[in-house]
Amino acid sequence: MNESLSKPLKIAIDFGFHSIKAASFNESECITFSLPSVVGVGDTSIGLLKTGISRAKKDVPYTVVYKGQSYLVGPFVSKFCRPVERVDFDRLIDCIELRVMIYAALSGLIGKLATSDAENSKNNSYNVTLVIALPVQVLQSETAKKTVRDIANWLEGYHEFSVDKLGWDINVIQIIPMAQPLGRYFEWGLNNDGSWGLSKFDFNSSVGILDQGFNTIDLLHVQEGQIIRRFTGGETLGQRRAAHLIQKEIFTLTSRKLTLHEADEIFIKHLLNSQDTDHYQGIADISAVCKKVFDMSIGELRSFLEQYWDNGKQFDVILLSGGGSIVLQYYIASMYRHLEIPAQPVFSNAIGFSKFAQRKNLFKRVSNWVA
Repeated sequence: MNESLSKPLKIAIDFGFHSIKAASFNESECITFSLPSVVGVGDTSIGLLKTGISRAKKDVPYTVVYKGQSYLVGPFVSKFCRPVERVDFDRLIDCIELRVMIYAALSGLIGKLATSDAENSKNNSYNVTLVIALPVQVLQSETAKKTVRDIANWLEGYHEFSVDKLGWDINVIQIIPMAQPLGRYFEWGLNNDGSWGLSKFDFNSSVGILDQGFNTIDLLHVQEGQIIRRFTGGETLGQRRAAHLIQKEIFTLTSRKLTLHEADEIFIKHLLNSQDTDHYQGIADISAVCKKVFDMSIGELRSFLEQYWDNGKQFDVILLSGGGSIVLQYYIASMYRHLEIPAQPVFSNAIGFSKFAQRKNLFKRVSNWVA
């Protein structure tokens, strides 16, 4: 890689437990990419096996090869091998599953970005800087500094891998870790170049951020650009709990064990009134299962929010984000006033951090690269 010529790409990555999201700016347009946080060991080849009644396979995961080992990543993994769906925070510390998911996400995002660096584009060779979004619990813990240092130790540096037989050479110059809900704050308040885009009144306002993800719910309070400790916290009360309950209920009724992603998809489709979820695998009415799980999820969420935020009247505005907010937004709106729902709840954190990544002199290790 010719370091003197390769201008670093400024990329934001949200390490979601349900899906990994990446975003970057191509001039004034924010480009996004996501894939489910599912990994398996294997490949998609089935040799000469075929039914003869349909065309070639369409639904296949990404194949990432790293150090000679093939991994299936993202959608449809469960069709080819047993998926690994890790939801523990230890996966952040040089976990092979997270590593290959990041490789697939970077290749997918960069592939969507138009670049004037034709030579590096041709060779799939890039320098990148990353803003990485982590749960509040991780950055608030006693081991936060060690966790961030461990992530930097494996993520910063050169990475050689292939995705769907296409080789990539990526040099991660520097990472900057940030709390996931801050991405929503940045999406709300920053211009595309990273400068503050709203009024001084908005900057000084008391802003609450509620990020309902798959594995965690994170709460953040920001005022005058500073995080206020009293109303900030996180807990493992994300959509995963609901998915586990759906998974358990359906296994009890049908003896079929779904993946967490499959269970979550059934839950969300039903709550969004999708017509194809009235019945499932011998269950006469899936709505009874989904209602039971929804009521339990609402009870846990309400208890947590009342513990940290009470009635929320201390905030001038509350910003909602995260995939879980898609199904819970109307309930949350009934609890709090001045709630703002983003156009893309799943991508709101990544979009906000991609704006933040554009701030001048944010990355300190890029002085040797052309501006």
